[in-house]
Amino acid sequence: MKKKNQNIPNYVIEAFFIIIIGILFIAFRSSLLNVLITIIGVLFIIYGVYNIFNKKSNIGIFQLLAGILIIVFGWTIFEYALIVLGVILIVYGLYILALELKKSNKKKGKLSAILYPFLLIIVGILLIVSNFVLVDTLFIVLGALLIIDGLLVLLGKKRI
Repeated sequence: MKKKNQNIPNYVIEAFFIIIIGILFIAFRSSLLNVLITIIGVLFIIYGVYNIFNKKSNIGIFQLLAGILIIVFGWTIFEYALIVLGVILIVYGLYILALELKKSNKKKGKLSAILYPFLLIIVGILLIVSNFVLVDTLFIVLGALLIIDGLLVLLGKKRI
């Protein structure tokens, strides 16, 4: 009797990992960033040591120091990055709002054209004021989208 080929198709494995990552995003939210920051720091350190042993000491020392800095100051850098991103979103939202208001003086403006800049301004303010609450919400939304994407891959539908 001939055995059937029981290999799992690649898309099933891909969908499984996408769904697992989505569940992890929902379950751990922003605390998952601790793990990711640490992994990135460790990878920099390992790659730096590797380069030092392969006689690429300049880049290796830089990578080693970058890895240590990422592990030690990762959250501080992340917090400042969220604040800077919030300020950029507010400025950009105000800029788009000014452009839309200028356009609406010439012709009738649409509500949707003004809604987008206000949404940018609100997200920017939330990033500055309560960045980790917004990050948790973002991780939950990303997790849900990843789960949906994984299910669509399993069903053979078009991905998100």
